Amino acid sequence: MCIDLPYDHRRFEFMLLPEDDEALMQSEAHILGLLAPHYPKGTPLPTIKRSRIYLHHSRIAATFQVGRVFLAGDAAHLQPPFFGQGMNSGLRDATILGWKLALVAGRAHPRILETYGQERRDHALAMVEIATWFGNFYRPKNRLTEALRDAFFDFAQWIPALRDYILQLKFKPAPRYTTGIVVHGKTISKGSPVGRMFMQPMVETADGRQLKLDDAIGNRFAVIGINVDPAAHMDEEALAFWQKLGAVMVLVAKSRSRRLAVTQHGGTLVLDDLDGAFRDWLMDRLRAEVVVLRPDRYVAAVCGRGGIAGVTREMRGLLN
Repeated sequence: MCIDLPYDHRRFEFMLLPEDDEALMQSEAHILGLLAPHYPKGTPLPTIKRSRIYLHHSRIAATFQVGRVFLAGDAAHLQPPFFGQGMNSGLRDATILGWKLALVAGRAHPRILETYGQERRDHALAMVEIATWFGNFYRPKNRLTEALRDAFFDFAQWIPALRDYILQLKFKPAPRYTTGIVVHGKTISKGSPVGRMFMQPMVETADGRQLKLDDAIGNRFAVIGINVDPAAHMDEEALAFWQKLGAVMVLVAKSRSRRLAVTQHGGTLVLDDLDGAFRDWLMDRLRAEVVVLRPDRYVAAVCGRGGIAGVTREMRGLLN
């Protein structure tokens, strides 16, 4: 493998064979001998900055929790470097485990921590498997498979949609939580947004600040009503439950509507749908005018305004 890097550096990778001597492989003379066939005759060979021999693994823990001990990041799963997603997987672990640990400090039952492994392990395994597949793809079995691989990438350069699909890693398996702190209803619909990461549109506050949605609602649970104040459709018991969780009630109003004239219930945060993202969301999901977001920005539940009581009851059961 040969990778062009910034600052006029170039990285070469050579696969070790069983008969190779590791000490010899790291000698400068041997490395220059490996590099020479890749440069035209008479061209000065590069200066060797450093060399390393490394091994990689494809491993995942059988469980991410044993009693009060939780595994995350490399302690929970190891993947080859070919896909570049190892750190991202660790960040997902920390994000989910973080808000659940914070929540059990007086606001939720400790059993919610058992859902950490339920939610994370399947996706972590999928990432390990695809990284392993990429490693095999980079390391062809023979000259024919090498030629086919190179021909495929040459072909992809001529089709912008295919090229972007590959370069932007759009084939990467996205997390989707079917168990854990999610309310799917009676059946798990393939196209349902529940258990998936929510969008990140621009919104505007009542005082005219334009922000990303995350910055507007903060790192907490959020009950978002699209053109509806969710708090106005809750009884005192339901409101008390969400307030105990530290959740924020949000009304996302139509872009450039008279949002300040909308009747509010208590301390509901009113936001302007600046770019029409929520309008488009609702057009595709007519019965999803209320969205419950977890602190990690995955959708915990969706419903119509008349379903808020039922969703609140389900969430109370999951958390308390």
